[in-house]
Amino acid sequence: GERELDFVVAGPSGLWVIEVKNTPGLVQVVGGARHWPLSKRSGCSSCPGWNAMANPEPQVRDQLDALKRWLLMNGVAAEPRGVICLAHPEVAIRDADRAAYPVRVPDQLVETISGPLDGTVEGSRAATSASGAPAADPASLTPLLEALRDGRLDAAA
Repeated sequence: GERELDFVVAGPSGLWVIEVKNTPGLVQVVGGARHWPLSKRSGCSSCPGWNAMANPEPQVRDQLDALKRWLLMNGVAAEPRGVICLAHPEVAIRDADRAAYPVRVPDQLVETISGPLDGTVEGSRAATSASGAPAADPASLTPLLEALRDGRLDAAA
């Protein structure tokens, strides 16, 4: 089947899938829960409204699995990593370190993706992949990324 990945980025620390959510408010990260509690101003008043957003961790996990399969079908053994980006300009994150993947705002993405090659991500429990495989060397991905850019590979996973 096909799967939509918001962004796939090759950085010094490997290959990353970035799942972007544009939800405003204070997001309470609750790893493994079905929903993450969300508080935001409701309407024109300053009174908070309580709601929830779907936990994006299962979506990221499925995207990583699909990308890994696609890479293997194209001869690349790599362990892509996931990051959740809460992109709304009026978002705040509480307990980001409780998620299975790093949860960041846009200003924090470059630091996360250009992090150390040993697979650690500061502020995240998900320091290594589930399989323990090392991150792909970005140079090894160059031929594959060029082929994809030039339309020589089918992008469906």
